[in-house]
Amino acid sequence: MDAVPATLQASTHDHDRFPETLSPLSVLPSPVDQFRQWLNEALNGPPKVAEPGDMSVATVTASGVPSVRILRLDAFDEQGFVFCTSYVSRKSQELVQNPSAALAFHWKESRKQVRIVGRAERISDEESDEYFKSRPLAARIAAHALQQSAVIGEEELDLGSGRVKREYGVADESDEDADIARPESWGGWRVIPREVEFWSGKPDRLHDRVRYLREGESWRIERLAP
Repeated sequence: MDAVPATLQASTHDHDRFPETLSPLSVLPSPVDQFRQWLNEALNGPPKVAEPGDMSVATVTASGVPSVRILRLDAFDEQGFVFCTSYVSRKSQELVQNPSAALAFHWKESRKQVRIVGRAERISDEESDEYFKSRPLAARIAAHALQQSAVIGEEELDLGSGRVKREYGVADESDEDADIARPESWGGWRVIPREVEFWSGKPDRLHDRVRYLREGESWRIERLAP
């Protein structure tokens, strides 16, 4: 007997009853400023969002094969949105082949989403150095231990971490001040936005959607149908 596909019951979104109305008239002129406002609200509430800096990052190969994963936003400003990773990882290799990327934030607690599409470029070594220094010790060790996305054996993770600790003289993992240099294979990407959409959930799927489209040095702001 063929298996019956699993189904999920469609929601009416009746729980999306936040009074805020999102429209081209209510948002700020800059999508970066609008994002900053929403992020501050997510951080401070009410309601507070558990992990407001988590985002989905989508990349695509030169032949059009997509992939997506969840990363942490490291920084943002008028230049763009920054995340850090290994430059030999799958996502970095895909960005080398095709520099287009998409980011998506889903803040379930406040029924909001932000979608960003743009061109990715590597940040400077100096910026990457600063971000690397801010990482916890375990993360700095992990950046040296193995080549991200490579196929490894079960024992290689511990062996790689042990090798890095010996190389840098790390005897105590609580020593957050341990001087571990940033590997050249690790650094940041900046996604320079050309499209930013803000989504606010409303009952019966009549959601508010506002999109910014870059036009030279300015932005066109428009409402989208739910």
